[in-house]
Amino acid sequence: MLIAAYDGDHSLDLENLFRKVAWTSLYYGGSSIDDPLLSSLSHFKRICNDLGIQLDYVPYWNKWYRDWILPKHSPYLLIISGSSSLEVNQILELVENGSNLLIISPPMLLVENISEGSRSDFHKYFLESLQKQLDVSIKEVREKDFGKGRIFYINGDEINDLFLEPGPFGGCKESDKEAKQENIRSLIKRITTFKVPCISFQVRSVPNYWPQDKSLVIEIELFQRSSCVIEEVIVTVEIPPSFEPLSTTEIQLQNLLPNSKRSLAILVVPRSRGIYHNPLNIRVKYQKEERQMFLPESKIEIIGNLPDLLRASRSTNVDLASTLPKYEEKFQPVATASNIIDLLNVDPDAVVTKVRRIGEHICKSIARQNLNSYNPRWTFADTTRKLFEASIFNAKTKGYIDTIRIFGNMAAHADNENITSFNHEDALSVCYALVLFLKEVTEANLI
Repeated sequence: MLIAAYDGDHSLDLENLFRKVAWTSLYYGGSSIDDPLLSSLSHFKRICNDLGIQLDYVPYWNKWYRDWILPKHSPYLLIISGSSSLEVNQILELVENGSNLLIISPPMLLVENISEGSRSDFHKYFLESLQKQLDVSIKEVREKDFGKGRIFYINGDEINDLFLEPGPFGGCKESDKEAKQENIRSLIKRITTFKVPCISFQVRSVPNYWPQDKSLVIEIELFQRSSCVIEEVIVTVEIPPSFEPLSTTEIQLQNLLPNSKRSLAILVVPRSRGIYHNPLNIRVKYQKEERQMFLPESKIEIIGNLPDLLRASRSTNVDLASTLPKYEEKFQPVATASNIIDLLNVDPDAVVTKVRRIGEHICKSIARQNLNSYNPRWTFADTTRKLFEASIFNAKTKGYIDTIRIFGNMAAHADNENITSFNHEDALSVCYALVLFLKEVTEANLI
């Protein structure tokens, strides 16, 4: 995942911004004359995440602030609006070494108890400092090369939440919303394409829990984010000593085209129980340089057996007898709610298998309606992966359906030497995963 640092006056969280406006208005009296949506970039942040870009505030980076934001770790993306806590020279040094900089014009949120004059002075100082370095009027710049990197200057209206959320000064048309989201996606793709070689990763399909001695496929997506061809890349995946690799952990890739993706798969078997924080480290070597890739925080717990795994993720606040019938029409033609409930006590294995068939039927139906490239020959795993890659399924939805798929496979394809037998509690847990999956896809208007 590409790391993007944000520092400035806009807010990346609409909910907190509304809360801030409300409390500030109560504290100082009166109300804000400005729409908070003008200062919120929550949709911009969400779309960044959909495109594999982890965007966060600079001050939250504590341990990385001094050690990570250094030219030797370029390129990465830096975004600022209004004044910035970073020195202008430090910012430009990063851009000279290949990072991209997005400058957003400052918002007009007056409830901050900072005079507009003070805000303008901060921004004016920053722009003037940049202008001295670039010898050009920044406000006339849309995109400019500087050193090995690029500088973009945009109006905040291009990426704020106006027309994307209903607010105090009006709602939004669906056509306006779709057009603006597409404009934001287009801008993000431009600002995250680098002139110098840049590779980012997204790790997929790592569950929160997994049984000991069961093979685990770890999917890694590589994104070549530069505008040049990278002739050769060596990817090394480091895993904990107790994870036995069943496939190579060093992969050689050649001729990575600009803005292209490659999918890698590592097969491992965890041999010891325990909790593993950040179980993966990824190192890449290209053009004689080796870089350690920064990955989002993650955790996986290896537990003793399949029943333990199912119970670890069991939701105890779902009443299946009353909840399953609500979704019965979605089961057709595979099963009925009463059929599943009746089988829970007499044939748990059959329940797990039927729930898997229901999940596959629903996923393929969603893929058929939402993916232009849909192929009916895709496997269940292919279908869920492609729905996730297209941002139709979020991580939570994919987690529920993966649970259903994996344990359904175990029930349907158990061999004679190692038969996996499910009991009533196990079948209940798989049913809970189905209910939670159905809730997610229903709320997303996918079924």
